[in-house]
Amino acid sequence: MDEQVSGNKNGLQSTHKGANQYMRMFGQLWRSRALVFLGGRCEHCGNNDSRVLQFDHVLGGGKTELMSGNRNSHQRARAVFKEPGKYQVLCANCNWIKRFERNEQSGYLKTGGI
Repeated sequence: MDEQVSGNKNGLQSTHKGANQYMRMFGQLWRSRALVFLGGRCEHCGNNDSRVLQFDHVLGGGKTELMSGNRNSHQRARAVFKEPGKYQVLCANCNWIKRFERNEQSGYLKTGGI
């Protein structure tokens, strides 16, 4: 399969595959910086494995923010720098436990699970 090639205003060409890879790396860099900015570990259990760390809205509202357009790593990280008191870092397990305890989960999980 041939890669799609596009030109920019300077006449330079880049592949869509290369552009996607660049944006992914750019987002990961911003995410890493934001995690370090917020302490780099889960606020609840202390886990510091960046593969499982997530940004959590301290007072809820994450779904509303997601629906408003903060969908990629770069946008979420910029929001963390703009309003750091609004966010905390939780590992995936602690984040799901928090959601369950606050009844913030949706659909099938609200009924008690699997």
